[in-house]
Amino acid sequence: MKKAHSHYTVSELCQVLDAASSSYYCQAQTPSLADIELVTQIKCIAKETGNTYGKRRMQVELASLGHDIGLYRIASLMKKADVLAIRPMRKHFYPDAGMEQQYAPNILKRQFNPDTHNTHMIGDITCIRAWQGWSYLACVMDLSTNRLCSFSIT
Repeated sequence: MKKAHSHYTVSELCQVLDAASSSYYCQAQTPSLADIELVTQIKCIAKETGNTYGKRRMQVELASLGHDIGLYRIASLMKKADVLAIRPMRKHFYPDAGMEQQYAPNILKRQFNPDTHNTHMIGDITCIRAWQGWSYLACVMDLSTNRLCSFSIT
């Protein structure tokens, strides 16, 4: 582009090359030594804490090390260092996790092709979002004929 620059304007050359004219003037910036030091300290703090510190707690930690930095600069340095704060998830508590439910035993035992009609029925309830709100569809099907015996919409 620089060789042809004397004959054409920058905007014409960028239009031919399908590039933004601002990319012609863009210059690569090298990070300063202070930024490199801060990024290494941020990575070290994140590793020690298991990536649980966000920008606010990272600011407190860096202030204890003697750095006076604003939140937005810490956020941009954390972004450059690919440090993300990972929030620990709450653990679910299931009070009857180990006990088998007694109210619905498995009578069918995965035998889905019975020989006689009207002996093995299955059912399902489905929520359907409609314009006026939610509707519920309940169906009962015979396993031997694979036909609906009954259904209800409310």
